[in-house]
Amino acid sequence: MSLLLKTVKILVGLALVPACWGAVPAAWDFFRESFGASLPFWIGVLTYLLLLAIFQQPIRTYVFGHELTHAVWVYLCGGRVEGFRSGVRGGKVRATRANALIFLAPYLFPVYSILVVIAWVILGSFVTPPPGREIFSGLLGFSWAFHLTFTIFFLVQGQPDLAAAGRIFSLPLLWLGNLAVLVLLVALATEATPPDPARTFLEGIAGAYRELWGMIR
Repeated sequence: MSLLLKTVKILVGLALVPACWGAVPAAWDFFRESFGASLPFWIGVLTYLLLLAIFQQPIRTYVFGHELTHAVWVYLCGGRVEGFRSGVRGGKVRATRANALIFLAPYLFPVYSILVVIAWVILGSFVTPPPGREIFSGLLGFSWAFHLTFTIFFLVQGQPDLAAAGRIFSLPLLWLGNLAVLVLLVALATEATPPDPARTFLEGIAGAYRELWGMIR
């Protein structure tokens, strides 16, 4: 990685810090207002956390999803996967292309939540409206909690993906990205109109930058 690219990533990471701060109260307002409608989602989250406290972590399942996400984003970025390995002891993807998005994709995109959404869309193409809305919401919460807990666990262990992408750049991006994904999933679980929570989320971020600019002036 060139010195110029490293410098740009550091500056971008620092520039994202106010966005991380401003996004939290905006997301919290949305979660609080939609709590009644999103209750099955949060029950799914709590269910996974309770199971995690009782049973062993499903590491093999996470590692497979982690490496699969790397592989998918290699293809989306125009590369080619030349090797794929996944197991309890870890995994690895050998590819012809590597960039920050490929490195960070498993920590940003909850692959099993995405699969739940895809399954729901496919079901909806056959049955309108598709049955079991509460089950769908609960599975979204369950799969998101799976993603979050393993993301925190592996980041604490120290992942080379973050070092490769640049830690100062990666950490604010992961915070902001995961919060945005959570807002989107709760919106899907509650059938909220996507532009509405997105607008609230972006307004919170914009407000943080306006406040920062006012302090500088």
